[in-house]
Amino acid sequence: MTVMQWLVGLPPVIGGTIFAVAAVVTGLGAYSGARLVVGRRAIFENSNLALQLFRVVATLLSLLLSLTFADVRLETSAIRDSVDAEAGLLSDTFKNLDVFDSAKAETIRAQLVEYIDAVIEDEWEAMRRGEFAVEVADLFQNLEIAVMTLETTTPLQEELRRRIIDDIDAVSDSRVNRLTKITTRVPVFLYVAFLAFLWSNAMLSVFTPRNKAVVFIGAYCAFVGIVIYVILALNNHFEGVGAVTPDSLEYLSSYIKGM
Repeated sequence: MTVMQWLVGLPPVIGGTIFAVAAVVTGLGAYSGARLVVGRRAIFENSNLALQLFRVVATLLSLLLSLTFADVRLETSAIRDSVDAEAGLLSDTFKNLDVFDSAKAETIRAQLVEYIDAVIEDEWEAMRRGEFAVEVADLFQNLEIAVMTLETTTPLQEELRRRIIDDIDAVSDSRVNRLTKITTRVPVFLYVAFLAFLWSNAMLSVFTPRNKAVVFIGAYCAFVGIVIYVILALNNHFEGVGAVTPDSLEYLSSYIKGM
């Protein structure tokens, strides 16, 4: 587990506070440094220019954060939808195996339940740690092989076998879709947004730290820090705020076992 995964895996109040404090320290550091170099010698006209430029940079910063948030949110929703679709495909497979009155079909049904439980109990926990569960992958491979070797005796069984194979192929695609998101990377736009954040604080250096100006700048920095925390937490798709959970698979497992 990386430091970033650990941070975004903290309770939201703690994680948000840490990022807010870090943003305040960083932002005020940029403000102080720029004030020391150029801010103290700025004349009135330069102050007005800096204020206008701050508005431009701050607007660009908000756009970058908005785009990054929307991109991460869409990606999380896509993973959640694929998990729900995976549960539906596995449910159809389990139901279609009813038509096959054979020991082989019953074995596949048992393998199917074993695979679902392994995803819920083992694979999801591994994904939260940013790891790959090899044993679950082996279970799914065995399930694929078993489906491919399922024997048919009637045209109806042949058609259902074809559908089962198609469903298992779709499940495989769903697995790839979520397993490729195990490794958490900082969105590229966020690096540019951080640069804009430092730049915007530097623009404010033309204003003297009086009349609670530092408080207002600190509040601005804290809010940006909280927004960045939320984006990073959402980008860690299986842990923390907005994490994708195997709820649909858990429901399917309970339903099958209750039949």
